[in-house]
Amino acid sequence: MSEKPAAGQIDQTPIDAARSQDMRSALQSIAQKGCDQDKLKAFMEWLLGFRLLKAHREALDVQFRLDTVESKTAALRDLVLVSSEAGILNGIFLLLDELEKQDGVLGPTAVVRYLSAMRAIIDSLPNHLFMMIAVTPDAMRRYSAALPAFRSRLQNQITLSPLTEVSEAVALADFYMEAAREQAQKD
Repeated sequence: MSEKPAAGQIDQTPIDAARSQDMRSALQSIAQKGCDQDKLKAFMEWLLGFRLLKAHREALDVQFRLDTVESKTAALRDLVLVSSEAGILNGIFLLLDELEKQDGVLGPTAVVRYLSAMRAIIDSLPNHLFMMIAVTPDAMRRYSAALPAFRSRLQNQITLSPLTEVSEAVALADFYMEAAREQAQKD
């Protein structure tokens, strides 16, 4: 039995968790009965930051293009918050392996932009994000010097020590083999 809101109180839906009016409008338009593939395609194009056409405005009732890191981060935040409120998705898991390779591929300015975008994602989803980053200590020092605010966002850092003895490698291999055997027996 659902309770009716008290006088003057507005009935909240999961879509109301979105901060952006454009995101609320787009989600409401695709949540309506009769949502077709064209509307879903327009929604995906809008999320990806494509040019905002009349078809997007009419199908989704959106006014602004998602063409900046800030607007895309806000859209991601809104999607995760709405999904969490709806009980569909409680958060996202982001795994970034070999982050130090960005330094070799991108120039210094682009690396700072990349790290700033990661910091913005961390800040926008404090309770709905699990991020695991694999990076060398040297690269972490360089990144911390380039963008001090990035390192301050990382918590629960775990430093992995390399295996130094053959016995450590054998013990690790035995652990994985035993775990695989146990899983195979369960299956």
